[in-house]
Amino acid sequence: MISAFAGHSGIKYTKVDDESALKKDKSLEAKHPSLTLPYLKTSSGDIISTDSGIMGYIGRSSSGANLFGSTVFEEAKVNQWIAWAECIAPQVDHMTSMLFNPAKSADTKEFNAAVDLIKKEVSSLNNALKGKKWLVGDSVTMADIACANVLTPAFQLVLDAGFRKGRADLAKWFESFIALPQVLSSAGAIKCIGKALKPFGADAGAGKAEAAPAKKNDKGGKAAKKEEDDFDDLFGDDDDDGEAAKKAA
Repeated sequence: MISAFAGHSGIKYTKVDDESALKKDKSLEAKHPSLTLPYLKTSSGDIISTDSGIMGYIGRSSSGANLFGSTVFEEAKVNQWIAWAECIAPQVDHMTSMLFNPAKSADTKEFNAAVDLIKKEVSSLNNALKGKKWLVGDSVTMADIACANVLTPAFQLVLDAGFRKGRADLAKWFESFIALPQVLSSAGAIKCIGKALKPFGADAGAGKAEAAPAKKNDKGGKAAKKEEDDFDDLFGDDDDDGEAAKKAA
């Protein structure tokens, strides 16, 4: 999200993904005690962390981008949509983790509930976009960047063609966003899913009957008896040995 945002702002930056690099900078801990990613280090050496904190700084530092709108009202609306994106982000992350968690089969009911909640929230976004190209004002703002970036996995995985067809304003808005040069240069070509994916292992074994308990018949007993007889033939039967001993006496 930050890379796309910086691209819109026209700000040059160096991206560091290696958390081990944090420990190498001994002076960093004093200004950034949590030592977490992402963080931004300004030319003066000051530290800003978290996605919203970094993007707020970049957006207000950029000239002419109007990423927080051109009026006080528009800035308030942008902040409103940023908060909306931050609220729905955990649901999108949860849905994604259930889709690609190989450790265990996903709870289909739980997965469907997560997807339904995302669809409900995204439908409200569609309503807000009626007759509009962007969420706030006539150009791209932080509202569009925050919402689109949070929802990208949902569009790639579960918000399929059938869902998007009934929400034309939402679909057009997202398609316009991913076609922006700044998005293409930072994220590449983003494709929307045609048919929604299902979680890993969903309904695995569905329709398969559980192993039935053994019937109470003598087949099992006969098999056990046969194995016992074979064993006796191989090593000798204790009763036969007893009879042989009596005759010898």
